[in-house]
Amino acid sequence: MEHQSDVPSVETTKSGLIALGGNLGQSEELLQDAIRSLNSHPRLSVQQCSSFYSTVPIGSNAGDRYINAACVFSTTLPPQGVLEACQAVENQLGRTREIHWGPRTVDLDLITYAGQIISTAVLKVPHPACWYRRFVLDPVCEIATEVVHPQFQLTFGELRNRILQRPLSISYATLEKTRQERIQERIRAHFSSGQVQVLNGNISATESAVIQLLTGELPPDHLTPGSLYESTLPRPFEDAILDVLRAALDEPEVNH
Repeated sequence: MEHQSDVPSVETTKSGLIALGGNLGQSEELLQDAIRSLNSHPRLSVQQCSSFYSTVPIGSNAGDRYINAACVFSTTLPPQGVLEACQAVENQLGRTREIHWGPRTVDLDLITYAGQIISTAVLKVPHPACWYRRFVLDPVCEIATEVVHPQFQLTFGELRNRILQRPLSISYATLEKTRQERIQERIRAHFSSGQVQVLNGNISATESAVIQLLTGELPPDHLTPGSLYESTLPRPFEDAILDVLRAALDEPEVNH
């Protein structure tokens, strides 16, 4: 009789999504190089790629416009292995990290992996920001619109449709009054009423808000799409909100 350790393991193939972006150097060529490098990995295969999109930079240190894309992959690697493969390609193509959210030659983000929800110190899947970023949603929806976000149980096409609402409605029911007023002043200074609509700061408003600004402890795993907790945003909340809105409102342009 064979011992358990003598039975060869069978590697199962998983699928997922990777988002790509960059704004230093010849970005389209670098993204093509990144896709080829991913596809040359012995345990990872790129199945389909989106068009390349020109998108606005998000954040004060982000630099010039970006080129973004997405790809569907299949792999026998575990999630950590896919992350390491992506980081190896970034390093190979000259990615440096001196400036947080600064310009970069190429950036590879693991968006989904086999419909799993993963939360470790180094990896969170689905990517926490993928539900509101048009520079992720538009390329993904070109090639994988019916893929389901496992945390929200909505397809990426449905997530994108939510963000297309104009004006984009936001609510901040749980923030204290002075912070509501300060945030509202900043939103009005940067966006028109046709772009963003601030709903009354009450609990019922969250039901019709596309984006809900919340404060408190870390959100539970069953958060609905649209909730942004102050404790999960890695920079001043007021600054982060403006970047979130820019990422949701931007209309990516397909590069022909």
